[in-house]
Amino acid sequence: MTTLLRCLLMALLLASGIVQAEEEKEGITTRVLEKTEAVAESTFDYAKRIINEGDNVLYLSGYAYHDRGTYSAEKIAEFNETAWGAGFGRTLINENGNSDSLFALAFLDSHEDIEAQVGYAHEWRWQFAEDAAVGAGFVAMLVSRSDIFGRIPFPAVLPVASIEVGPAALMASYIPKLAGDGGNGNVLYLLGRINLGR
Repeated sequence: MTTLLRCLLMALLLASGIVQAEEEKEGITTRVLEKTEAVAESTFDYAKRIINEGDNVLYLSGYAYHDRGTYSAEKIAEFNETAWGAGFGRTLINENGNSDSLFALAFLDSHEDIEAQVGYAHEWRWQFAEDAAVGAGFVAMLVSRSDIFGRIPFPAVLPVASIEVGPAALMASYIPKLAGDGGNGNVLYLLGRINLGR
């Protein structure tokens, strides 16, 4: 997780022009680029480890609850809250007992259009029984929606939590309301995860 965050931060620094290639800063720029390259290489190596060593996971999308205090009754009536869909991923329980996942998921969004997601999730897990655990963490992903940027994928980072018993888990994420977003957000999204093993 730390490696991914470092990679994202370095990419943002480079993209925003904070690191400039002025002659007097050339040494610093070279070191930053070398560090960025090392972080990226480490991130890709860990992604390969998740793919090679992780378990197969099936995601079953199911429900999107729109906060009744955010939306009018008329607007709620227009929304699709049965967010049917499915996805596949690989999940690795790391040496600390936490989970790292790579996934792809498609489901019907609030407007009954297909929403696609591809990303990475990290959950800190607390095992409270032999085959039962709760988890909390984050998901960093690319999202494609028809009503946002005309399906051009955009990045999103959201919280995620889960409760798992045996190979099955109920997962939840929350899409917050953003300032100036015209009433979008405040959505609780629920889905199931089934660990299929190797």
